[in-house]
Amino acid sequence: MAAKEVRPIRPTKVMFTNEMKYKDFVEYAVSSSKTKSVGMDKMRKMMKEFKNSIKS
Repeated sequence: MAAKEVRPIRPTKVMFTNEMKYKDFVEYAVSSSKTKSVGMDKMRKMMKEFKNSIKS
């Protein structure tokens, strides 16, 4: 099987028409509301516990 060429991922460019839309976008991007579910909450808890165990 021939190797497939790997293309680099291009960055996404976002243009905002005003400051309010920019702030709304940033608020949504950093919030956990888009992944609000029992499964994701458990995953976050597990990751937090894992990171704390590494520090100890």
